[in-house]
Amino acid sequence: MIKKRGQVWVETVIYTMIAFALIGAVLGFVKPKIDELKDKSILEQQINTFIYMDSKITEAMQGAPGNSRQIQISIKKGTLTINAVDDRITFEMDSKYQNSEVGKNVDIGGGLISYTIKKGKGYFVNVTKDYKNSYDLRYNELDENKQLTFSANMYNLQVQNKEITVGTEKKIIANFQLT
Repeated sequence: MIKKRGQVWVETVIYTMIAFALIGAVLGFVKPKIDELKDKSILEQQINTFIYMDSKITEAMQGAPGNSRQIQISIKKGTLTINAVDDRITFEMDSKYQNSEVGKNVDIGGGLISYTIKKGKGYFVNVTKDYKNSYDLRYNELDENKQLTFSANMYNLQVQNKEITVGTEKKIIANFQLT
């Protein structure tokens, strides 16, 4: 009877170890795919945010000087940069998902350009919207850059039309500030 009890415990331990090994093997294959799908979802969400943001900027700039719009932005991963020096807005993130062809600028619609770089086992993704030919971007009325990174809370960003006249030319300034 003692031998049977010992054998039951040995079998239980062996079966438990086999189950853990199988779970570990499955997770080893499934987790990278889950991470890739999660990054794909985040990137698609940020691209949609970009499109929403661009529409709000356009609305504010098409109105009269002083016209403004509120933009709520959520950043789950990566960095959104308002590059007032070069008049462009970029979103960058390290990703397990390959958003576009590596090493090439790819137009993904709405004037957004995606550039992907292979980085170790993952990728570095950059999505850019260039406003150089449309508006002069500013942050707090200065030609300075502002980075928005991961936050549990939403960012409240305001864009205002600060149109000025220089001689006979009108210059449309898109001024951003956090509210």
